[in-house]
Amino acid sequence: MSSYVTLPVTIAGDYLVSLSSEGWIDAIQDGAEVTWTAHTADPDCPGLRRSVRFTHGAKPLTLEIVNAPRSTIAIAITPAAP
Repeated sequence: MSSYVTLPVTIAGDYLVSLSSEGWIDAIQDGAEVTWTAHTADPDCPGLRRSVRFTHGAKPLTLEIVNAPRSTIAIAITPAAP
């Protein structure tokens, strides 16, 4: 099952999108998939299970959450460290 959320993005750059449980994150901007540049996962870390790094422009960004085992998970979006 997939879930989608579209976010207004006002500043272009590198961001980490993190999930509180299992799953995968895809990003779509201008109708095209945004290529991830790095990712991490830790099955033993409660609350911060996976992070994926994306570089994207200052335009609406749609996130697709795939294979999440729960119907509700937390998503955090933070600027990536250089």
